[in-house]
Amino acid sequence: MAITIDYNTYIINVPKLYTQFVSTDPQTGAEIRSMDIVQFAKDLYDVQDNPDGAWATTAYEYTAPKDVGGVQLAPVVLILSPYIITFEDGQYAINLVNGNTNIQDKVTVNQVSIRPNNSVGNTFSDAINSQSFEGAMVWVDSNGGLTGTAFPIGTPPKEVDNMVDAVAIALREGLKLFHFRGSINVSGNPGISRYGVVGTTPADSVIIATDLEVNLSTFIKCAVVGSVIGRGSYQDCSLGKTLNLSGVEGLFDNCGIAGNITLDALATEPIIFKDCISAIAGTAKPGLNCNGTAAGINFRRYAGGLAITNFNNPAGTMTLDLMGSEISINSTNCTNGVIVARGVGRLIDELGNNIPSGTWNGITIVNQLVTRDQLGLTQAQEDQLNNINNKSNLIPALI
Repeated sequence: MAITIDYNTYIINVPKLYTQFVSTDPQTGAEIRSMDIVQFAKDLYDVQDNPDGAWATTAYEYTAPKDVGGVQLAPVVLILSPYIITFEDGQYAINLVNGNTNIQDKVTVNQVSIRPNNSVGNTFSDAINSQSFEGAMVWVDSNGGLTGTAFPIGTPPKEVDNMVDAVAIALREGLKLFHFRGSINVSGNPGISRYGVVGTTPADSVIIATDLEVNLSTFIKCAVVGSVIGRGSYQDCSLGKTLNLSGVEGLFDNCGIAGNITLDALATEPIIFKDCISAIAGTAKPGLNCNGTAAGINFRRYAGGLAITNFNNPAGTMTLDLMGSEISINSTNCTNGVIVARGVGRLIDELGNNIPSGTWNGITIVNQLVTRDQLGLTQAQEDQLNNINNKSNLIPALI
């Protein structure tokens, strides 16, 4: 909501929603909000610049930041007489941020608490501001963050709530990382290509993508679902839970496949799943829709089940290095290419029939897998290995 000026009474009216929510006072339950005084001055200028206010005396005086002895002093916004300010009444507090001001002396008294941040030593420095972005990251919280780009939004105490503003802050501050939590819908090209997104845990940091451009982006400790475009890098992530994930290509390191994922049909560079697992419990398997891609598909140290479909490009190749896995290959739509399987596990069709080496359903199969019986372990050795696997919470018991 916008500020207004009543030129009959010289009252500047400030709606509550013009200010930004920061937090709730844990003792009183009252809202704590903030108002950027530099933005307030700009908005006052816009109000007075229209025909209704062009004739009136200026409502404020603005002093830009000044360099004094190598230190940049903060801006100053002074409300000039005869103007006064009325904040929309209510039991809430407003922090005045981003400079020095006399606004608190020009306010009509009501239930709103005004908290200035004036100080003789109050400085405004790009270097100081940059240090506020902990870990050289823009901090994003889709649930409790703020909308906007004015400093200190995007810092840990005042996280930003959307990726469009987060990207704008990153560009201004020269940052390349986002620290993200919450659940956020992101589509198209918000500008995160070549950036890094760091979550807290995949359960707490969920990205719901719609044709999201992720070329050369890195995702760490996030859940990614929906559809992406471009070659990304994913580490310690959950892929495809509930909503699945399509357009997949790139490098996947220590990720859990929690739903069906579809590869980019036009991918040309190798697609690598390193130390990944099935994140679906029980007999169900996550799905890998190869989508007819000619790109090399590499599973290095994969554990758990996987159901492969649409592996049918004559130039397609796949390597399965397994650590206690059951891989099913669909005989209806997997009809061409080369698959090499090594390690411990089983290679079966959708009916549960074992797939041997040789030409199977038009695919060249090199089956070098061994089962539990073929390992020749004693019962004690088998129990010990399964115990280690169970403790790691990554590798299922040997088949």
